[in-house]
Amino acid sequence: SFKADKLWQSQNLLITFMAIVGNLSFTDLYNDSRELLKKIKNNSVSDAIILFEKLKDDYSNIIDFIENFNI
Repeated sequence: SFKADKLWQSQNLLITFMAIVGNLSFTDLYNDSRELLKKIKNNSVSDAIILFEKLKDDYSNIIDFIENFNI
C-alpha cells in the first residue's frame, strides 16, 4: 500500500503492526513504525521512504535472530 500511494491503507497497516510489535516488546520496530506513521500522516513521502527502509532492516534483523535461535 505504501508503494501504491494508498497512504490511508499504509496508516491502518502500520497501526496494526505497531500493536503487534508493541505487545511483543520489539521496541525498535515499534519506534520505527511510530516515526514512519508520523511521516505518512504529514505526507512527508521522501522521509517516509527512508524510515520504511530502516523498518525493513530492523524487521529483517529480528527475523534472522528468531530463525537462528529457534525461538
